[in-house]
This record gives sequence, structure tokens and C-alpha cells, in this order.
Amino acid sequence: MCPKTPFNPRELFSNMYTCPLSRRDLFRGALGAGITIVGLGCSDSGSQTGTDTESESELEFNTDRDTGAADGDTDTDSDSDSDYDSDSDSDTDSDTDSDTDSDTDSDTDSDTDADTDTGSNKSIVYVISTTDRTSGLATLLSMVDLSFANGKDVVIKPNYNSANPFPASTHDDTVTGVVQALKNAGCGNITLAESSGPAGTETVIADKGTLNLCNTLGIDFENLDNAQYDTFSFTGMTWPGGSLAIPSIMRSDRAVVLLPCLKTHAWGNFTLSMKIAVGLVPRDRRWSELHPGAAGDRGLIAEINAGYTPDLIVLDGISAFRTGGPDDGDICYPGLLLASTDRVAIDAVGVAILKMNDAQYVSGTPIYEQEQIARAVEIGLGAPSPADIELVGNNNDQVLSDIRAMLDQG
Repeated sequence: MCPKTPFNPRELFSNMYTCPLSRRDLFRGALGAGITIVGLGCSDSGSQTGTDTESESELEFNTDRDTGAADGDTDTDSDSDSDYDSDSDSDTDSDTDSDTDSDTDSDTDSDTDADTDTGSNKSIVYVISTTDRTSGLATLLSMVDLSFANGKDVVIKPNYNSANPFPASTHDDTVTGVVQALKNAGCGNITLAESSGPAGTETVIADKGTLNLCNTLGIDFENLDNAQYDTFSFTGMTWPGGSLAIPSIMRSDRAVVLLPCLKTHAWGNFTLSMKIAVGLVPRDRRWSELHPGAAGDRGLIAEINAGYTPDLIVLDGISAFRTGGPDDGDICYPGLLLASTDRVAIDAVGVAILKMNDAQYVSGTPIYEQEQIARAVEIGLGAPSPADIELVGNNNDQVLSDIRAMLDQG
């Protein structure tokens, strides 16, 4: 009888790995036992629940103390499981760890870890190239997760600085398309809320026919000039007095959707998702503290946005002002619709598109050095660099490539 020696799985598998026939038998046996092995020279993406296709060069013996790490996937699960982990991760990991536990777990540990890697933590900006707003919005919003609206009341903040037609103010068809998509997502009551520019809100909405639009869509309108306000502040806030009030509706438990236009601005340099928050500031502070002339602090625009968080931004860039703004200017035609949940990311992409159209005010300053964006990054409102933005589209790779190049160039 042979003397008993301790079972050494590493040595056994190492010896079998040196022989092609043993490798084959080992692989078949492992499949039958529910064990997944990587590094046998197979590029077997079908064995994964995710989309991992990277082939590792060595046989892995993971002790699976799983932290659910993103890429590189160092599985480090707190039980000392003798896993033979199939984690040949490149991006979207759904590990199917079939752990053969040698310890006595009090839980039922067949450890099928679903650590679903979402890839990077980049902010996604969806981009659709179109000249048809209605169909383009339908396509764009089909790509966006609207589950945030299910069962919730929603407030929509448009850009009604004036009653002038788009791109001076949010297009009625954009409001209509977004409202329909939100209703299809199962939202509750929808309120269109605005405080308009120098002409006054009542005058602007009367000239635009906004109340008729709201009646047609079955939604409410709230004049934010009459709103109740909540005050907020944060460490390092530079607004005079160190605090600011914005309408309570923007800080409630309602979902928030922003509908900016794409345009330059004679004072703010550009007016996109962050700039339309100026309509949330009480009128007495809006003009005396925010618009003191060309030398004013545009970083204050970003600070308004620290008072609330949008669930979705839909930016209409089918046409845009490349000069002047916000009420009128020379029009260009980017033919784009954008969506994101990140104000910094979508504004950075918006500035890139303006730069691509030789827009006034923005051309001489790198995107992330524009005061609105730079201050927003400082206070943690969104993507801290162009590298943290991912562009996703479904119909024009060249447009995405051009925007990407401008983003990276700055």
C-alpha cells in the first residue's frame, strides 16, 4: 500500500495541466462537477454569464474573498473557499463562482456571486443625430433608464428665458416627447415649473401659450416667482452670505427633469443644464448678485446646482445659437439630441459641440477651464475630466468620434 500523503490540489492540477490529454480530461471533468477553469487555451466566452472574453494565461486558484471589484476583478470573498474561479474579466463581469467550500459555513454558500461589473464609473452622455425631433426623442429616451419616474411625481424645468422660438426657449415638441415618455414609464403627476427672464414669467408663458400646452398634455404649471423656498449652503460656498434659497419643489421627493437648449450666452458664455438653474434663484438676488456685468463670477452658476440633483437632463441641440444668446443670435444646426444624468458631463459635451460650430465666447478657453464647469468639478457635481465621460449613440459613429476628439482636445 502506498503511504498516505496530504492532498494538494495545486500540485495535482499543475501536473495535469502539463499534459494535453489530462488538460482535456480535467476540463471535461470540471464541467461535469460544475467547476469553471480558465487559462486552458480556450477562448470560451459561452461559459460566462457576462461578456468576458479575455483569455488568461495561467490556471487560477482563487481563494475567492469576493469584493466585487470592477475591472481586473480580484475576487476576495471573506470565506476561504477553494474556488476554481472562472473570472477572466475584461468588462462586464457576472462571476459564476462555484465554490467548493472546505469550511463549515453557517449560510448556504454555494457562492454564485453575481458581482455584475458595470465597467467603468464614467458618466454616460447619450447622443442621437437627427433632424426629426419627435422620432429622435423617442429613440433617445428608449436608450435611457426612466425607472426613476415610476410611481413618482415629476417636476420639469425648461428654459423659458424668453418667449422667443427655439433655440431661445425649450421647444414644445421636446416638452411633449419627454412628458409622453415619463407617463409611459409610470410616473405620477407632472409639473412644468419656471421663472422666466427679464420679461417676467406670466408674460413669457402667455406669449408662448404654455398653459394651453400644459392643458393639452394633462400636466400642471407652477410659476416659480410664487414658490416656497428652501435655503441651503455648503462649506466654501461663495454666494454672498454663504447660503442660497431655491424653490422647495426642486428639493422635494419629486423626480427632476431638466430641458435646456444649446446656446451661447452674452454673460454666462454658454447656457446649458447648469445655467438654467438661474431661474431658481429669487429675483432680488438673481440680478443684484449673479449678473453684475461681464466681470461677474460665473462659478456662482455651478453653486446654485448644489441645491438639488436632477434625475435626467435632455438637451435639445437640433439647432443652437453660436453667437449672442440667450434670446437671439446666429443659428447653427448641430442636429443632435443629448441625454444624461450628469450636468457637468452633458454641459462639457454641449460646449464641445459649440466649439465644433465655432461658437462665440467659448472658443478661447479649454472646456474644463470654463468657469461654470471648473467650479462644478470643485464642488463635486459631476464628471471631473473628459476621460470620465462616455459617449453612447446608435446612429452616427462619426459624430461621436468628432465630439470625443473635441472633448479630449479641450
